[in-house]
Amino acid sequence: MADILGQAEVDALLKAVDAGDIDAVAPSAFGGGDSDANVSVYDFKRPERVGKDQLAALERLHEVFARNVAASLSSQLRAVV
Repeated sequence: MADILGQAEVDALLKAVDAGDIDAVAPSAFGGGDSDANVSVYDFKRPERVGKDQLAALERLHEVFARNVAASLSSQLRAVV
């Protein structure tokens, strides 16, 4: 069986569903419908900013990374970076 349906096959399926010959698939079969998933709303126009504690952690991570890269680069180039 082919993976892609032709237009005639799609039309035949839609007619069969409208006629009641074929039951429509429930939305819950694809993860939709009534589920107990925890969904939170996200505002793309006004995203939340990074918190102060997260920013401090990122700065520490960046400092350690930069120090390690400078030391590695200095040893590979045999020059002070």
